Amino acid sequence: MAARRVTAEFLPPSGFRLGDARKRIGPILRALARAYPGAKTALDYRSPFELLIATILSAQSTDETVNRVTPVLFQRYPDAAALSTASPEDVEALIHPTGFFRQKTKSIIGCAQALVARFHGEVPRRMEDLVQLPGVARKTANARSRTTASSWTRTCGAPASAWPSPGRTSRTRSSGS
Repeated sequence: MAARRVTAEFLPPSGFRLGDARKRIGPILRALARAYPGAKTALDYRSPFELLIATILSAQSTDETVNRVTPVLFQRYPDAAALSTASPEDVEALIHPTGFFRQKTKSIIGCAQALVARFHGEVPRRMEDLVQLPGVARKTANARSRTTASSWTRTCGAPASAWPSPGRTSRTRSSGS
């Protein structure tokens, strides 16, 4: 009996070929959009900056807690430039209910500083850029980039390109929440 020659194929640590994934992602995203047409994040936000910071704060916390904290945080620090110069003690006091507040403070202030220094205060769309920001790993970057993909729309139905800048609001927040 002749021995069969088996050719081993080595996959990257992720377990899938990037080329195959890129071919398959479009149909998968379209199928998900059809299956879940009203899918949206439970986090309240008015801009890509607010979504990014809220997503960082949501680690080891509930969306409900983050939604209680962010209105005051974003009223005081409405954009990356403002948050980049914030006092850590002030930010810690504001985000304390989310837990791990000291590390989260370092992350969100560092993230804001990196946004100002590298991206002119704007949140980048590319995964490669997002994961280089302090406090942003692949999970946060995936949530952020998936929400801003041109084929997806915000809760209000506006395409990502029509999102308001941090100076303009598309909805109002009550100061009592």
